[in-house]
Amino acid sequence: MIHSWTEDPEFHAHIELSLRDDSAGVVMLHQSRWQQRMLALYGQAICLLDATYKTTWYDMPLYFLCVSTNVVYVNVATMLLCDDKADSIETAL
Repeated sequence: MIHSWTEDPEFHAHIELSLRDDSAGVVMLHQSRWQQRMLALYGQAICLLDATYKTTWYDMPLYFLCVSTNVVYVNVATMLLCDDKADSIETAL
């Protein structure tokens, strides 16, 4: 079951509340309207997926989808997953 927060049109988040062992382990996805715009403008050639491994207290992988703009790299999406399996990452993307 996936729920969306839609009160604020600038904030897009999806949270999966019913986590099961047999399903992909997506917990939370976040993307703002500005991040969507940056992804559409600069994400056509290369997107980078950066993960935090052994840098957080909890054993939940945190991924950042980044694109290179004309100035710097920017985060265009944030994904908190239950595990780092390919199925979970594919579902989140």
